[in-house]
Amino acid sequence: MKILLADPPWFTLQGVQASTVSLGLAQLAGVLEENGYDVALWNGDIYGGGDRVAERVVQENLDVSEKSGHSGHPAFSRFRSFLSEFSPDVVGITSMTADFFSAQILAGIVRETVPACKVVAGGVQATLVPAEVLADECIDYVVCGEGEDTFIELLKAIKNGDGQPNVAGAGYRRGGAAVINDPRPLIDDLDRLPLPSYKNLVDRDMHHPADLGGVISSRGCPYPCTYCASNRLWTRSVRYRSIGHVIREVERLHSTGVRLLRINDDAFTIKRARVENFCNRMSDFADMRWSCDTRAELIDDGLLRQMRRGGCYQINVGIETGSPRIQAMIKKNMDFDAAGKIFKKARAHGIKTTAYFMVGFPGETADEIKMTMKTARRLKADYPLFSTVTPYPGTEMWSNLVEAGKLKGRIDYSVFYHHSKAMNFSSLPPIDFERMITSINSMTKRIAFLRKLLFMLRHPLLFFKDRQILGSQLVRQIGGMQAAGK
Repeated sequence: MKILLADPPWFTLQGVQASTVSLGLAQLAGVLEENGYDVALWNGDIYGGGDRVAERVVQENLDVSEKSGHSGHPAFSRFRSFLSEFSPDVVGITSMTADFFSAQILAGIVRETVPACKVVAGGVQATLVPAEVLADECIDYVVCGEGEDTFIELLKAIKNGDGQPNVAGAGYRRGGAAVINDPRPLIDDLDRLPLPSYKNLVDRDMHHPADLGGVISSRGCPYPCTYCASNRLWTRSVRYRSIGHVIREVERLHSTGVRLLRINDDAFTIKRARVENFCNRMSDFADMRWSCDTRAELIDDGLLRQMRRGGCYQINVGIETGSPRIQAMIKKNMDFDAAGKIFKKARAHGIKTTAYFMVGFPGETADEIKMTMKTARRLKADYPLFSTVTPYPGTEMWSNLVEAGKLKGRIDYSVFYHHSKAMNFSSLPPIDFERMITSINSMTKRIAFLRKLLFMLRHPLLFFKDRQILGSQLVRQIGGMQAAGK
């Protein structure tokens, strides 16, 4: 069987340079190849591009929703052409919540171009609202949660002509109604999975090495934050790959020219000894740098020192809000003083810091938003990154908003992304909320410029060494995007 795995275009629809390959699809490609399938991996965001880098869009909180749904974009034409050429038996389409409309466009193209081909939807949206996804008649099946085992079993059922397969973790339609099978148990031994594979990436020469630099070393998060969908995707039980298995992936990425890694774990430093082991092993890759997400209470001066020696150049910490009331409401319970000390120690070791913040929380007042802005200034992170609150389906925050009547009727999921001004559940009217965002943007630009200058003055050797490594990756990134734009 021929299988096409597709990640729908989203950033490129807005003229934004962001073409990271889906790590979930790359992992699935590795599993399919191991099982003897003919696989192609298609990344929609590589086509078109533009002159706005993703980081700028994020920092400026640009609202891109008005550009959503351009089915005539070149990326969709490229998909149609490759679909005709490859002629797959099954197309698997992943999607987040905001880009589900784009996934639907791909599914429609499949139905028009290769009518006999089956379409399977997976990823975040299919996991959170599988019945809604199956309401699109161009989508034949859904895979909920971890897809590696479910998709293989589903493909066998499709090959055998079973249109209503009793496959754990999958769903289908019966008589026009969605049928969602029992969930599949989580994979206990993540080391049994093959490494992510990019060898069958379509138009590989249009990608740059940084597109392939994502790594996931664990699945799950033990924390109960009300806004986060991780608990629905992975549960609060954390499962770990062995560091040896992770290093095998690093070795493969290094051999393909990747020098910048982004560790995508929810909280990478939960197990200190494991992180120390990783840092020791990374000493073999002196020309690589990596970043990770963590929590302030999971890190200290000694660990920061080892992380810097192991190639860590940046840590990202979710602060979310400066309001004690909202901290309690979202079950974050952040210790601001502890976070400030960690940021200070990270700077001393030459590690850059990102502090994540959100605005637009349910009932949030102007004074509470100002408290968050004050907290951002006080913590002195190198990059205070603000976004708008996004209540994903199935999260505790989503349920609370539905119960309060704040989310009802037909939901427009295309505005459910972290920089949409439509995501305003605060007490502020829209015009005042947008003015507040404008003020936040001005503040974050000033802070980021000043922190970059201070970092360069305090750590000139580290700054230029990191720049030498990351800059060469950036040059390849720009070159790749120029090629994609032709």
